[in-house]
Amino acid sequence: MLIEADPDTFFYTPHYRDYPLVLVRPERLDLQWARANLIRVWRAQAPRRLLKAYDAETGGA
Repeated sequence: MLIEADPDTFFYTPHYRDYPLVLVRPERLDLQWARANLIRVWRAQAPRRLLKAYDAETGGA
């Protein structure tokens, strides 16, 4: 999906074609988007105790 949406930023090489990841051109990456996406993905997988601690530290951000 990322590659289709923004192929100038996201790509893969033949070596990584069968891996569940994409490569990114750092100079084109929107850092605010990357941070928000990383947190969203982490929150979906993190244990509740870590979520509670994180939310207490950051005010739920």
